[in-house]
Amino acid sequence: MSLLGIRPKLKSAVKATISRLGYEIHRKDGERPDAVARVKDSDVEWLASKVTGMPGSINFAMIAPGIACNWKCFFCGTHSPTMTDEDRSDYWRGFRKDKAGLTMPLETAKRIIEDMARLKTKTLDFSGWGEPLLHKNTVPMVAYASEKGIPTVITTNGTLLSARMAEDLIAAGLKSLVISVNSLVPETYKLMHGIQDDTTLENVKRAIDYVYKKAAADGGMQVIFNNAISKYNYKEIPLLHEFASQYPRIHVNYTPYDPLATARGPFLDEAEADEVESTLIRLTGKSTFKQFWSYFARRFDRNLPCFDPHESVIVNSNGDVFPCRGCNEVMGNVNKESFYDIWLGKNYIEFRRKAMLCHTQPGVSAPSPECANCYVPAYYRKTYPPAYGLIEKFL
Repeated sequence: MSLLGIRPKLKSAVKATISRLGYEIHRKDGERPDAVARVKDSDVEWLASKVTGMPGSINFAMIAPGIACNWKCFFCGTHSPTMTDEDRSDYWRGFRKDKAGLTMPLETAKRIIEDMARLKTKTLDFSGWGEPLLHKNTVPMVAYASEKGIPTVITTNGTLLSARMAEDLIAAGLKSLVISVNSLVPETYKLMHGIQDDTTLENVKRAIDYVYKKAAADGGMQVIFNNAISKYNYKEIPLLHEFASQYPRIHVNYTPYDPLATARGPFLDEAEADEVESTLIRLTGKSTFKQFWSYFARRFDRNLPCFDPHESVIVNSNGDVFPCRGCNEVMGNVNKESFYDIWLGKNYIEFRRKAMLCHTQPGVSAPSPECANCYVPAYYRKTYPPAYGLIEKFL
């Protein structure tokens, strides 16, 4: 019997297990601690998808339009000037030499998007490994995904934003435009992004102003600031907070960067992370910065199952499919088989099984070398429903 055929029986087994454990997936305030929760079908489906390795939908997908970028940010895994070929994996050393695969054709992206729509993808990111607005096919890709009903997001450094580009992105149906605003101090801005032009920061600030006005007038596209915090810029948070206050509908993500071995020096120490946490609580009334810093500092319980291959997927510009955001294991290539078949294929199912078990079950090998020091399991433990605890017991 195929795994698809097992699903109905598995759902019954999951319900029975939930009942036996008395585990409360949705405990409401005021309920007795010993109350037996009413099990929602969505929770059963959530757990069944993890156990079978065959998720019914994709929470986060990324299609990389290309690799080109006009910045050299020190914290970037693709373009950081601190990285050499020796620092990169065998995969990335080979990929960078494959000139034909550095940009994805629009027709290839459309085939992937059609399969992702079939798989009920909840968010599709076109940021890729560089600056997405450098690629002529990015806006048509967004438009096609919007036509298929998939919410889309782009992260940009803002240097190519113009009134015309803002209009094109809004017309294409882009739901979220994330702009990297890592500093408002010219010298820090140039240091973090590996650029020399003194006019870039002011140009980006002007672009933010008219993009925000167009987005606010249209009402369909959310604008977000992303602030990657390091030793270089953590004292500048009040300045960015004041700047962002001019734009009431803009949300600001204050996050630590994930330190590469070659860029660990600017990563915050714990005292600095505590200072950032206190500053953000004072300015905004809340903060999850220290929690995320602890993931990137690799200070967490590693004995947890990982669900990232169940929830997310990356499609490189050459068609290679990665099962999560942190590894280079290739599950297949969309130029040789459909994305749908790759997502539900045996390689992917086995990868998910090992990712879920390798940290918790003796004798189960990690599906990728990167799994050994990955923060993602701890992230899911903190951000996912209490059903996370159930699967640990179920396994």
